[in-house]
Amino acid sequence: MALFPLFKNEPAQPAAAKPALTALREHLAVASDLTRQIEALNARLQLVQRDIRNHKEAEARLAAARTALDVALANVRYKAGAPAIDGEEALPDLAESRVFVENLQAHVAPLEEPARIAHLVVPRLQADVATLSEKRAALKPATDQLLHAACVEEGVSHQAEYQQAMDTMRATAHQVFAAFTAADTIARARGYGTFFGSADYRDLHLPLPQHPAYQANALMPEAAQAAYNADLKAVSVEAEALIERLLNGEAGG
Repeated sequence: MALFPLFKNEPAQPAAAKPALTALREHLAVASDLTRQIEALNARLQLVQRDIRNHKEAEARLAAARTALDVALANVRYKAGAPAIDGEEALPDLAESRVFVENLQAHVAPLEEPARIAHLVVPRLQADVATLSEKRAALKPATDQLLHAACVEEGVSHQAEYQQAMDTMRATAHQVFAAFTAADTIARARGYGTFFGSADYRDLHLPLPQHPAYQANALMPEAAQAAYNADLKAVSVEAEALIERLLNGEAGG
């Protein structure tokens, strides 16, 4: 349909506040704060779990060293007092291995208490993370609702701007299609065979959103049809007026 007036023109209103956007921002701030708390708890959890891991790794090294020393001691005891066999290596001196095990024991000892405490702290931190995560997840439905409201509010906020843009487009379209209607009329009368689709003007249409803010001043069907017919006629009248002005040597627009 042509760009006829789809609603009654009203003066543009000043930009209004956006309560839906404000509500969304406040809601997202709450969600962001929960996320920061969760991240902080996870950071603490990693530190505490590191105490458990360090103790576990140190104990594993100590156990491996003890096993190696025990095997060596068992070998010494097994061979103690037995007659020597030609070519057999002498029994090793295990003093250095004992010192190594003692050093590992000294390293493990101060790690035991932090690890025991960490085992008690980890479940509490994990429970805190789970609680905050549930709170954050519970915000999601409200987030979607507030986001929807903010999107609608944003669309409504452009109503006056959209109306002005349609008025500008309508005025420009009148000038453009009046000119090509005039050209096509002459071409048809003289058989030039070249046309510029001026009849397509009747198919031009700028839709109005179905929100009440856009539909409040929309014309009723009968009035809209009358406006459409009048608009098509106006383009033809403007085309004729343009031809007359140009023949009189006047400017087109």
